[in-house]
Order: sequence, then C-alpha cells, then structure tokens
Amino acid sequence: LSNNSNLLSKRTIVIPAFVLILLGIYGSVTLKHIKIWSNDITLWNAALKRFDNIPFAYMNRGAAKLLLGDYNEALLDLEKALRLKPNYPEAYFNRASVYFKTGYYDKSLIDLNTVIKLNPTITQAFYLRAEINIKTGNYRMAVDDLDKFISLTSPEDSLKAYYRRAIAYSKLGDYKQTIRDLDTFIYLASKVYFPYNSDTTTIKTEDI
Repeated sequence: LSNNSNLLSKRTIVIPAFVLILLGIYGSVTLKHIKIWSNDITLWNAALKRFDNIPFAYMNRGAAKLLLGDYNEALLDLEKALRLKPNYPEAYFNRASVYFKTGYYDKSLIDLNTVIKLNPTITQAFYLRAEINIKTGNYRMAVDDLDKFISLTSPEDSLKAYYRRAIAYSKLGDYKQTIRDLDTFIYLASKVYFPYNSDTTTIKTEDI
C-alpha cells in the first residue's frame, strides 16, 4: 500500500468546500492570511479556531499529521472527529492507519472492520487489512481481502495488490497462483513504469 498516496482519498473532496467557507469568513485574503493556506495543518488550525465542532476538520488535520508521522497528535484529532461523528468511516480508516503504523494491529483490524461495515467502497480498507493479515500470518484472509480489493479497483491501481497476493499465495504453498500473480504484476508494472519501453526507468523497492 502506498500509504502516502492512498491515505484519505476523501480529503481532496472535503477541502475545497471548506476553503470556500473560510474565504467567505475572511472576505479577501491579505498578506496576513497567506500563511493560513501554506499547508494542511495551518489551514485546519485556522478552520478549527472558527468552528471547533466540525468533525471533518479534525479528520483532515489528523490525516495531515498522520502523513507527517505525528501519530500521537493525529490520533487525538481522529478520536475527536469520531466523538463528534461516531459513524465516520474515513476517520476510522485513518485511525486504523495510525494503529498500523504504530504496530497496534488488533486495534487497526477493529477499525478496518468498522470501515468496511460502514462503507465497503473504501477499497484501501481491504488492502490495509490484507497487509495486517500477511504480517500476522493469516494468509488465506489476506488473499480474500486482496481478491476484494482487486475486484473493486482498476488493474493499474491493483499493481501492488497482485504482488502482495503472490506473497500470500507463496506462503500458502500455492505456487501456480503465485506465478500467475507475479506474471500479472510484471505485465502491469511494464505498463505503469515503462510506458515508452524506456531503459532509464526503474522500479524502486519502496514502490512495491
């Protein structure tokens, strides 16, 4: 899972609407206010000074802190968002990501199960749950989650899922399916990373 790119896809949908609200509050943006828009943290800090009970503001600030690796502060914001809006699947997903990053896999699984129950279209939840199942040796469950993820996403977006599923199949001793998934991974990687058959492009280990 590309945690930075896939985390909180909803964030890009929420921000513009709230920016319009802030623009309405400030009227015109002066030099004094330019810093407010410099990054997500300052943006949501400004928003929460005006509205301290908006759950998606806490969720988005928590997401920004998560991406910066500030897990303790991210957790505080995400828990605040969930207190304000208990059935908030995006906040549960981000909290699951915090727990995953900090090694609390059991807590992460509980939140991911909640995400899938509330909104099964958040496909990253299936992928992250599969990652936890691979780490904890539950390879069959990992395969099931990756099957679901692949069925809900485009082939290009499923690139890493095929690679991870190949690992799960190899641990289960299903080498035929392992080879099949690796073949698919190589084919898709050639389309994603080598669209022009360039010899200068490489796949980095951290991309897998």
